[in-house]
Amino acid sequence: MTQMKQWQKEIDFIAYIFIRLATLPPRWTYQILMWPIIQLGSSEWISGKIPILRRVLDNISIVFPKISNAKKRVLLRQTIRKTVIGSYESGRIYRWNWVSRAVTVDGLNYLDEALAKGKGVILFSAHLGSFPLILSYLKLHGYPIRNIGRDPENSYLARYFEKVREKAGIAHIPKNPVGISVRESMRWLASGKILSLPSDQYTSQGMPIFFFGRMVRTPIGPAVFARRLGCAVVPISIVSRGRKHLIRVEPTLAMSRSEDQEKDIRDNTALCNRVIEKWVREDPEEWFGWFTRRFR
Repeated sequence: MTQMKQWQKEIDFIAYIFIRLATLPPRWTYQILMWPIIQLGSSEWISGKIPILRRVLDNISIVFPKISNAKKRVLLRQTIRKTVIGSYESGRIYRWNWVSRAVTVDGLNYLDEALAKGKGVILFSAHLGSFPLILSYLKLHGYPIRNIGRDPENSYLARYFEKVREKAGIAHIPKNPVGISVRESMRWLASGKILSLPSDQYTSQGMPIFFFGRMVRTPIGPAVFARRLGCAVVPISIVSRGRKHLIRVEPTLAMSRSEDQEKDIRDNTALCNRVIEKWVREDPEEWFGWFTRRFR
């Protein structure tokens, strides 16, 4: 067991060093360096042997059951490319000049209107596009925002991203332990501020809700917080458009509220899932969820 832990620690360190070195050069150089990895990763031979790439292909088949093998390979290659670029950009979210040039926003008035009510705002999001840029952009423009997130299991990468968040001034609420995370989130929302809450990943504590035709356990945080605190749930996503990133803020979701609390939470969580389904169908290559065990 000790040897296994030591082996995993060494692999984690190598992965950390690779990512740190790869993100040092300018973006155009980085893209050239990563091109062979993108091509190899999306090849039929490699993708058939690496478990996480097989998972991507399996997940694509679930979401798009009628997709051809050729189009599935194209989507795999596009997804790997977007993920590689997103990893590079995640290490630059504290570079304000670059963020100002690279990001545009549409629908920010919806967030302003929800925030003005003073009951707090849940920014409902997904691991889509260069999603850390949402936090960076809003922080740059003076919005009081924190996010709930789970750090990488790789301790070296976890410390690296923590330092990046600190440089960007982004306050992070760890997802675990759950009790502390929930209490801290509720205090933050009750003070009328913004909580960013990505809700597209599997959680064993979630509620079984349909997602792309499969009953899967889904985070219920947005629905629960909205019911308890009366805060608005505002969908937000980010996608690449040419060489820029577009943040899309949508109108506040119309959340059900009745005497049946469990039904309301179920219905409102299903509503959130439908929003994510729309985002993924519109820009499938942007979704990091392909790499996860979302449909377990």
